[in-house]
Amino acid sequence: MFDGLLPDEHNKILLDLLFTLATWHAYAKLRLHTDTTLAFFDTVTSILGEQLWYFLKTTCEAFQTKETPSEVASRARRNAQKANSSGSGTTGAQQRGLNLSTYKLHALGHYPDTIRRFGTTESYSTQTVRPYSIIQVSKYYIYIYRASCSIIEPSAASRELTSEILPSRSPSRTLARKSSPKCSNE
Repeated sequence: MFDGLLPDEHNKILLDLLFTLATWHAYAKLRLHTDTTLAFFDTVTSILGEQLWYFLKTTCEAFQTKETPSEVASRARRNAQKANSSGSGTTGAQQRGLNLSTYKLHALGHYPDTIRRFGTTESYSTQTVRPYSIIQVSKYYIYIYRASCSIIEPSAASRELTSEILPSRSPSRTLARKSSPKCSNE
């Protein structure tokens, strides 16, 4: 699919880079890692960094790339909105190049160490927990408690721990709260 996309000397560089990217991606998505696969992952990450810089220095500098028509139109709309505050900008397609100074590319080097520390990438989430979602979960458990109407007697250990940590919540108050008339089956 990519064969013959560029002249021969640059096409080999591109195909090598694409193969290394695919290999790196396969290691990143691997669900079970061993010390050996992590060592290979470290090696492929280093090779990927070297090949990206080599691609930038040789192939990217050999070709002049410009903005796409949609990028030109988007920039023109932004400039039109800013026209009151500043002068008019250029209207033609500007020259663009590959930018390797992004956080996404920087973070690629940290993947193997992150997998060593936290496990594979499907075993955790980087999503932040919002207070709203905590409230929703709390409402769900209150609903389940009311629906089941089961009052569980706290164990002696949990009563003792509760009275030590939270003296205002003595076991008698905990039991009184548990036996509140929220449940109609009692």
